[in-house]
Amino acid sequence: MKLNINDNLCQKIVFEICKEEGIEIIHTASKNLIKLVKNRAQKHLTGSVLEINSSLSEKIADAKSFTYELLCLSNIPAAEIVLVRFNSREDFDYDYNKEKWEKLIDFAKKHKFKVVCKPFFESSGYDVFFINDQWEFLAKTSFLIRKYKGLHICPYYKIKNEFRVIVLDHNPLLIYQKNRPVLIGDGKSTILELLDKKYKGSMLQNIKKDFMENMTYSLKKVLEKDKKICVNLKHNLSRGATPKIVTKDLLKRKLAELAIQATKAINITFASVDIIEVNNLLLVLEINSMVRMENFAQHIENGYEIAKDIYRKAILHIFRS
Repeated sequence: MKLNINDNLCQKIVFEICKEEGIEIIHTASKNLIKLVKNRAQKHLTGSVLEINSSLSEKIADAKSFTYELLCLSNIPAAEIVLVRFNSREDFDYDYNKEKWEKLIDFAKKHKFKVVCKPFFESSGYDVFFINDQWEFLAKTSFLIRKYKGLHICPYYKIKNEFRVIVLDHNPLLIYQKNRPVLIGDGKSTILELLDKKYKGSMLQNIKKDFMENMTYSLKKVLEKDKKICVNLKHNLSRGATPKIVTKDLLKRKLAELAIQATKAINITFASVDIIEVNNLLLVLEINSMVRMENFAQHIENGYEIAKDIYRKAILHIFRS
């Protein structure tokens, strides 16, 4: 389980749980490695990683195309995604890597260049681009290859809803919907002014960056009174989306079943599964080995307690296994 232990909220939760459950916390000299000890059993926390998943299952989850391939082998409905990697930032020349470029271009052509391009590892929404034409495709793919030596590319699905299911040992612990951020016009303020009123700090900067990269409105546009616009195509809570716990029994059951099938397919113990609704179909979008809940905890009533309960179950699980 990757906890992002440098985040104060997650660190506070983990330390509270250890104190309440009689788990001793021992820091190494560098402070980068933490030993957790209970009844002579010991586990380790280093950086943001707690011993719960196998290293291979985490690599499969982080490499989204590997996840997609395994889901397909298990006949689990999933969003299509392709990985293209280059050996270095310098060898992305077309003539030198013609086969890789043709793989990218053929995929984009198949989807009429309506695709999404992003780094080949988990990026929490950073450098994720929604492409609309071939010129934008060439510019953004070149940028990603230069910066990351590779990228994932997938179709630009018209997503009606996106959901997240947190799963521990193939049991669903939490299911919620992720709603894209929306602004409502007052007939006087520009989009930029409305954003400044609604968001602060790094969240504001993330939304502005995403807005300028992927939206067609000008930040200087005055939004008509009561008009609603989506200000980010991404569903990341760290980039303005808001969570809403799913309460409808039938939907919960369908999402839980799909998430459990997905975690079993890649043999991962603790993960969050993102599922999208497209044309009345549910598709697994990705599986995340990093279970982050700090933004959820800040948006939902009793969110802190919900997050703490989930982390408690995960931490106690490693001492039972």
